[in-house]
Formats: sequence, structure tokens, C-alpha cells
Amino acid sequence: MDEKGWLECDIPKVILDHVQGRLDHRKQRLLACACVRSVWHNLRDERFRALVELSEDFADGRESVELLDQMAKHLFEVATRTNFLLVLVEPPVSAMAAAMSVGNRNLAMCLDGARKNALLSAAPCIMDPTEHGTSRPDAETQLAHSSLVADLFRDIIGNPFHPISLNPDWLAWNGGTVGQLAETIYDERRYQDLPVLADALEDAGCDEREILDHLRGPKAHVRGCWALDLARGV
Repeated sequence: MDEKGWLECDIPKVILDHVQGRLDHRKQRLLACACVRSVWHNLRDERFRALVELSEDFADGRESVELLDQMAKHLFEVATRTNFLLVLVEPPVSAMAAAMSVGNRNLAMCLDGARKNALLSAAPCIMDPTEHGTSRPDAETQLAHSSLVADLFRDIIGNPFHPISLNPDWLAWNGGTVGQLAETIYDERRYQDLPVLADALEDAGCDEREILDHLRGPKAHVRGCWALDLARGV
């Protein structure tokens, strides 16, 4: 894959294959959580939303593995009351399954389960009354969701063909204003304020168009956003 292919790829699995072995544990877990975020509207049980948020905090070292295990075990018992045969056809059930995946310690299972179940939630199979079993999901809906997740993956991973670093002077500017603002946005998930962060970076002297354009861009952002991480000094 070349840089053009990376920027245009709309298949999440292909993106993951390209960076296999190069992502740390934090990034991998946050990629899994991003998959669930892509179908957040279908995840209607607040307890499972809390599990995703806990998994994000665990990835950042803010919560213990014991607490993650405890919540995942409890919600597994809750989930067993659901008919998981419906995971193929009921978006809330497949969103729940995706959320359960991010409670898994095993990163490979965590990411694979979240990615596949989120896709099922976004593009469930539709029962065909004229045939036995289920039909294939709507290809157009499936492609649209895959494209969304691919963008979220790039939001976390960045561009491996054009790595960027920030001048420490930009981060130290005005008493560390950039880092303080970035931490607030990150902690409170105030991604709508990322253009304000871009303005602060520019005032500090930053002329890296790729990071400024990313922070001001219209696409969705999630925990682990590469540009926000740089501004936080991560």
C-alpha cells in the first residue's frame, strides 16, 4: 500500500493489516472502542456504554484491569439473558456484542469482535420471506459503515507514510496553553472544540498543515486521535 491507498482505503481490515505489529496496546484497544462508537446510537443500554468508556480509560492507564474484568463479567451475565441468535438481525444486540468485545483482555479478540459486530449492527442481515434463512446485508450500507470506521482508524493511527512531530516550543507556548486545552478536550470528549485547539497551535507558531487541517476537518474524532495526542504530548 502506498500513501494514496492509505488515505483512500475504506476497508478497516486492510488498514489494520498494513500496520500489524506497529501499534501499541493503547491504540489497539482504542481502535476497538472506536468500532463501538460507530454504532453508539444502537447501543441503548447505558451499562454497556459505560463498559466502552471504562475500556477507553483502561487503555489510557486510568482504570485497573481488575475493574475492567469485574464489569465485563457482570455484563456478560446480563448479556446471557439476551438471545444472541439475534446478533445477525437486531442492531441493538450486535451493538451489545461489540461492546462486550472491548471488555476482553485479549487485544486480538477485542478488536476483531468489536469490528465485526459493529458492522453487523450497522448493516444487519434482512430476513427474506421468500427464502429460508437470512439474506446478505445491504452492500451499500455495509460499505458506508466500513468507510466511516476506516476514517476513525485513520483518526487514531494517523498517516504512517508522513509521521509528524510537534515543536516543543509550541507546546510550551503561553504557559502550556496548547497542552492544557488538549487535555480538557480529551478528558471531556469535547471534539467540537478541536478547531479551537488548531487556532491555539497556530498562535503558538505551528505551521504543520496536516495537523491543523485534521483538527479543523469535518470528520469524526474519537479517543486516541493522533493529532490530539500530539498536542497532549502523548
